[in-house]
Amino acid sequence: MIRGYLFVVTKHSFTLGQTVGSRAWKAEYQNMRLYSYSFWLVLQLLSVHGQVKRWRNTQAADITSECLKSLKYVSLADCAQTCASDPECVAYAHSGGTGKCCTAGEGYSVTGRSYVKLFTQVSSTSPVRSATAQSPGPQTQACPVVHKDWSEHSTNTSLGVWSWEESTVDGDGNDGSMVLDGSTSTVFRSLNTSAPALLISFQRRLRVTSVYIVSGDASLELLDVRVGDTKPAVKNRDTLLTNVNMRCNTFMGPSLTANEEIVFDCGSSRGLAGKYMTIQRISGQGALEIAELSVIGFGRVCDVNRQF
Repeated sequence: MIRGYLFVVTKHSFTLGQTVGSRAWKAEYQNMRLYSYSFWLVLQLLSVHGQVKRWRNTQAADITSECLKSLKYVSLADCAQTCASDPECVAYAHSGGTGKCCTAGEGYSVTGRSYVKLFTQVSSTSPVRSATAQSPGPQTQACPVVHKDWSEHSTNTSLGVWSWEESTVDGDGNDGSMVLDGSTSTVFRSLNTSAPALLISFQRRLRVTSVYIVSGDASLELLDVRVGDTKPAVKNRDTLLTNVNMRCNTFMGPSLTANEEIVFDCGSSRGLAGKYMTIQRISGQGALEIAELSVIGFGRVCDVNRQF
């Protein structure tokens, strides 16, 4: 603000030198005086309020007791300067209409009066505020959702150990645990039935994007893979599960070599959500033989109960 006024004064001083003796000079001269006075008024206000004394303004209030000093036709800045320079002055009132100024010492009295501003000295200070210690509260454990092969964690107790259920198991005891043991030399093998199936329970909700199945020595064909929250009855049953849960994909086959990897893309970028997955041969008489199984998708790395 001060910088702006200095610019104005300098500019008009230069104009004055260029227009002396002209009629336009009078108007320029009046403008220069106005800007110069405004600049002086700002400096006076800044000097008064920059001192140690602090003031509180009250509108429409006047001093009625005897003034320490009574001035007429003065500006608000002059009135403030008069009080600030007097050690006994603790208040001053200024009338904007008449320019009357009244300064007062201790024990002054006040009354209401329009167009008068009363300024009283503020000597009290607020007590120092102390910071209140805040307790951090319960900490929420970070538990991100990640996309990975969750069959690698099928034996993780904190995430839930996977379980399985077969429609039938051949006489050699090749049960469903063989598809999660990490070895292609061991296989799960059912009996020769019309709809052999294997149920995998994740123990929590995953969003499955793809499933990888490695065949055993026998050929795989006519497979249907499904994911969902419904647990179908599989044990000792020979019924189709095509009306239970969402289909991930099918494989018509047949596989051509031993330990051939078959990929089932579930066709969803977010994956099919569910706690259970079924693999079933849906047509023809035969056995279901699987060496290894991988389940790829989204899941939380810690809190198994939080939905996503």
